[in-house]
Amino acid sequence: MATQPDFSLAPPESNRERTVVGLAESDAAGRRRRGNERIALGIFAVAGVAVVVWLAAPVAVGIFLGSLVAFTMDSFHDKRVGQRWRPWLAALISVTVATLGVIGAASAMAYLLVSRGVVIAGELLESLGPGGSARAFILRVSAGFPREFRAEALVTKLRDAAADLTARAGMIAGAIVNATLSGLLGFVFMVLTMYFVLRHWPRLVRRAEDLLPLRPRDSRALLEEFRVAGRTTLLGTVVTGLVQGALAALGYLVLGVPEAAFLGAATAVASLVPVVGTPLVWVPAGLFLIAAGDAGRGIAELAYGAIVVVGVTDYIIRPKLVGGQANMPALVTLIALFGGLELFGIIGLILGPVLMALALATLRLYAAEKRSARGACAP
Repeated sequence: MATQPDFSLAPPESNRERTVVGLAESDAAGRRRRGNERIALGIFAVAGVAVVVWLAAPVAVGIFLGSLVAFTMDSFHDKRVGQRWRPWLAALISVTVATLGVIGAASAMAYLLVSRGVVIAGELLESLGPGGSARAFILRVSAGFPREFRAEALVTKLRDAAADLTARAGMIAGAIVNATLSGLLGFVFMVLTMYFVLRHWPRLVRRAEDLLPLRPRDSRALLEEFRVAGRTTLLGTVVTGLVQGALAALGYLVLGVPEAAFLGAATAVASLVPVVGTPLVWVPAGLFLIAAGDAGRGIAELAYGAIVVVGVTDYIIRPKLVGGQANMPALVTLIALFGGLELFGIIGLILGPVLMALALATLRLYAAEKRSARGACAP
């Protein structure tokens, strides 16, 4: 019986093997190409972030402060105006309220510390001169001091300090005038950032989930930590300091301390000084009253400062403002404050704690991920 010829289209065995190998090599080359494309895209993405940061650097402080003020206004925006008005109008109302508050507080502090500071320093210089009331007071008080601290030596030191204060206040005023343009630009970006964050924060979170090389839940956790840390820092540092200054000014006024408003503003500024804080102002005020022969009012001032300015503010008002969300240990907080102050200047008192909170949040996420991985690998 004759054998039928094979007319099938199947390639010989050697051709089939070559085809499979070729397809595998082509697939591997495609994976390598796609991997290289992802790497290149990642490099360009990092470069894009660097360009954005570079261009935003001149107004970075305004953007940062605007974000923090927006986080602070969240509750007012969501509960007071967000349910009554359209989203864009609610954001505009919240920004207007915050802007008026910032302008009012900054203007009052600038007037009291600069304008009144120059006047007070001039009056002090005059009263330290021959026949002045301050000179007579020093002569009476310093009678029991060691020789190097008596009368003329102490008057000379105080006159030098007052003259230095006058010069510094004048320099600060000049610096404020010279920095008006840059300060105005930063303020404009702060207001714009407030509106943008209040209006589009959920959209920003979604964009961050797409762009950050993290799982969406980790991206959301970091952004929530930034929001909470920013609000906590601003309320616990700046707003609490203003409250302490107002309470201290009330105490100075009631107890008859001279220049109560100026000393209240100085107390608010002193509250930003880590560790020492407001006692830098109200303790000398109380000692001044005692030295002036009014021990009762002096002791009352010291007690008021310890109980109200420090105690009530730190243990009642600050927790109410912060809402119990500050979870950094005291030592870590001090490191963040001093480190931020050293690296970034006065803005570091706010930026340092925020960066520290983000760093700790990142470490917590990493630790949680590592624990999860160990649990998955455990038998």
